[in-house]
Amino acid sequence: MDRVKFALLALALASCSTSAPSPLAVQQAPAPEPAQASLYQGRIAPILAERCGTCHGPEKQKGKLALHTPPAILAGGSDGPVIVAGKPKQSELVRRLHLPLADEDHMPPENRPQPSAEEIAALENWIAQGAPFDGGTGAPVPKPAPQNQVTGPLVGPADPAALAALEQAFVHVEKADPTSGLLWVDFAANAPKWSDAELAKLLAPLAPQVAQLGLARTQAGAQTLALARRMPHLERLDLRGTGIADAALAPIAGHARLESLVLARAKLSDASVEVLLGLPKLARVYLWESGVTQAGLARLAQERPKLAIDSGDETNTTALEVEPEPKFTSEAPPPGAAAVPAGAPAAVAVASLEPINSVCPVSGAPVNKKYMIVFEGRVIGFCCNKCPGEFWADPEKFRSKLPAN
Repeated sequence: MDRVKFALLALALASCSTSAPSPLAVQQAPAPEPAQASLYQGRIAPILAERCGTCHGPEKQKGKLALHTPPAILAGGSDGPVIVAGKPKQSELVRRLHLPLADEDHMPPENRPQPSAEEIAALENWIAQGAPFDGGTGAPVPKPAPQNQVTGPLVGPADPAALAALEQAFVHVEKADPTSGLLWVDFAANAPKWSDAELAKLLAPLAPQVAQLGLARTQAGAQTLALARRMPHLERLDLRGTGIADAALAPIAGHARLESLVLARAKLSDASVEVLLGLPKLARVYLWESGVTQAGLARLAQERPKLAIDSGDETNTTALEVEPEPKFTSEAPPPGAAAVPAGAPAAVAVASLEPINSVCPVSGAPVNKKYMIVFEGRVIGFCCNKCPGEFWADPEKFRSKLPAN
């Protein structure tokens, strides 16, 4: 038994005397985790850079809007703020992302790569969290139920037959908010065909559900505006390019919920200022080329100082980009230049498109002028469409069969 104890003691002493500790005996301290990037830095900034940076980045700011830094995002552009912290639906950035591709206000333009549904949802979630530039989470923000109010859809379900009629007529329709039951309807795809009476007929069954209505370039008039007046949840109305006049606009007066009204390229006068002043919730109005005079705009600004008025009258504008002068890189003279002098026979041959040879250098057959190439500044003819390819494969092989320079 003493021998066993001695052996164990010796083994322990040997283990203690070794220079390198046993891997099992030493526990490594966990490496510190890198600081977690904020939601803006890790997710939002890359989306804005990829989808918006070409037109709204450090080198170019269309509409005086830049989206590459937090201060620039908060500053907005010539049309005002682009985000309303905590309110994605009221943010201009989100609204333009959801417009139909055919709408000229849709962003990014339809010829540019479009953001995915996941990217749009990330932007909406970020704004819903208050658009923080530090911190934030990728998890959707739960919407607390208003106190003393029953949760659920704001309005009843839309008439399926009315929705089907819009879709069959190629009218864009979707839910403005999945939780409220409210709709966004836009006639942009085939706008000019819609008369006042046809618009009213299609929209009447959906009046309780419409929250955003796009009538740009349609023939909307007093009948449609009278129906819009009876849309209790209408927040945005686009009448751009409709040519609507004062009398046709009058029925919308007094609408209790209308916040945004687009009247660009209308046929109004200062008489319509009274209608605009009678819209208690109106926060933004577009009046460029609308017919409202500077005096009318001044009155509107004076009586409604918090109203954002876009009259398109900015004078201190600068070109966002200027194309450089064209540079001609070929040896041919530019359009309108003097003719090539007599001392340059090769250039004359190119300009005249006459081959320098009468016999094909590949086959020896007569030249057909349908098959010619330019080689070293000279036009060379061939007998068929196969010989030019053989010539290009090894021009030196056939050089001796061409006329001397």
